[in-house]
Amino acid sequence: NLKEHQNAQLEILGTLGTAFAVFDGNYKLAFYNKSFADLWLLDTSWLENSPAYTSFLDIVQRKF
Repeated sequence: NLKEHQNAQLEILGTLGTAFAVFDGNYKLAFYNKSFADLWLLDTSWLENSPAYTSFLDIVQRKF
């Protein structure tokens, strides 16, 4: 039940227009929505590989 509840929440969060991402306890990307990818001009295939938070910061710094 807990997993189903979590999946339902993530599905709802994924549809929001507000950009956000969740990094886990190991600083790896655990979840993001399309608005997050669009805001930072990130390739979704890169995001799907659960990059580390430091990698995200490096990419964003180079872009902007």
